[in-house]
Amino acid sequence: MKKRLFYILMILPLFSFSQGEIFRYAQEVARQQKITAPSLLPHPNNSNTNSELITGNAASFPPGEVNGLSGITTVGPAEVTVTSELVDDGYQGDYVVKVDAGTYNGGYGRSEHQNVTVSSSTTYEYVLLYRHSGTGASGRFRVSGSATLEEVNTLNATTWTELSGTFSTGASDTTVTFGIWCHRPFASANGTEWIEYKLTVKEQ
Repeated sequence: MKKRLFYILMILPLFSFSQGEIFRYAQEVARQQKITAPSLLPHPNNSNTNSELITGNAASFPPGEVNGLSGITTVGPAEVTVTSELVDDGYQGDYVVKVDAGTYNGGYGRSEHQNVTVSSSTTYEYVLLYRHSGTGASGRFRVSGSATLEEVNTLNATTWTELSGTFSTGASDTTVTFGIWCHRPFASANGTEWIEYKLTVKEQ
């Protein structure tokens, strides 16, 4: 009886909500369920107490996570989309960034975190949590400053995977750009690929 009453109380508010309000209500219920789930993994670089470089958008891990794309630029033709998605990736937090190639086959569709402030001649460590659609080419992760500081061209895992590493800024680097390609340039691509990700970067 108590269980029935619980479901009735959950459903009743929906009758007075608009479609958009119902969607937001469902998102909040899902978020609350995730918060209370005991199996969620913590921030993958939680042991590093230095300041987080990626904050204020869906790529961020909590507490800097926000449902949005602030500081993220879509690079590519109109067919390429970058969106914030409500996804259970097994980690604390609710959202990920999704880069979708749409119908585009040229290989340049990506998101960029541009002009992220860094210190020169300094080593940083990153963890890119991602999954790839597994169709066609693999994705790419690149860190660019005055030169290419880090590049991985084999983002092809179809289940949530942590890619971790380090990069060192040059003597003249005060900002860097992080690029996440849906499929890397000039590789085989069929225009149906996507990649979802979260990213943490901290000084080592």
